[in-house]
Amino acid sequence: MITKIEMFPRIETPAEGVTLQWIYDRAKAHLLKQNARSVDGNPENISATCMYRSADGKYACAAGCFIADGQYASEIESSPSHGVEITSRIEASIGRLPEKGRALIRKLQEMHDELLPGSWPHRLPEIARLYELHP
Repeated sequence: MITKIEMFPRIETPAEGVTLQWIYDRAKAHLLKQNARSVDGNPENISATCMYRSADGKYACAAGCFIADGQYASEIESSPSHGVEITSRIEASIGRLPEKGRALIRKLQEMHDELLPGSWPHRLPEIARLYELHP
């Protein structure tokens, strides 16, 4: 059964194309506004399984916020964020990823999966520095 969760009917991308800075800024804004992990249970439970979109449709992870509604299906929940399945859905949603784009999304995803939201404001600038981006 395919579950449709509408969160991102259309993702607006810059006219000049997707950049690493745009990826970072979009994920940062999304995660800090959401202020919760996208998981299969209690978002405060660090051992809960992370999901691209939570079952209740309230949350999306760092990679999930780049997947438009038309590209999302519950079957992708078992796919790794750095794999071909997720990358192809992200690129179908926002366009071709720049060099290191997939690695940046993976690093943001790791932060989402491994840290509670209270730690994100401290970790995000470290990720920005790693990719030579403006925090």
